[in-house]
Amino acid sequence: MTLKLGESSQKAVDELLSQGFSIAQQQDDYPLMPRDLTELDSEQLSLLFSRLTAWSNYVATQLSAAQIDERAAEKTLDMTSAKLMVSREITKNDKVAALKAAIASDPTVMKLSDNLDNIYAYRKMIEVMFHNLERDTALVSRELTRRSSDFRAIRKDKSSW
Repeated sequence: MTLKLGESSQKAVDELLSQGFSIAQQQDDYPLMPRDLTELDSEQLSLLFSRLTAWSNYVATQLSAAQIDERAAEKTLDMTSAKLMVSREITKNDKVAALKAAIASDPTVMKLSDNLDNIYAYRKMIEVMFHNLERDTALVSRELTRRSSDFRAIRKDKSSW
């Protein structure tokens, strides 16, 4: 899976890269959470945590790109609608609602509106993926912390014998 970048987010990524930053790298298969984390040994759990963290970084980058592209699509739609509004000759008898309806039904505006809907839908879905990864990463982190706390408590108990 590689980042999905529109024109605006590509420009932002290019600017970051030109400044020496690196962006989240393409990841391997999406990590699936086991039904029971306690079945994993510590090494497997640490590996899962690393994979979830890498995916969180990757999806956070994708989410930012989707937000940038959504904003650009909104701006394009707004600017096109405004230009059409200004280009129309308005008389005293023209109703604002009718004028807005005529602009909204313009084929170019309709196409831009559909494009914005698709970009919005993608952004919402990638946002869900990001939040899911955050929750999974937090759950694995808590399990790692619990295990390390248990290990320290057992060591402390043994050293007091």
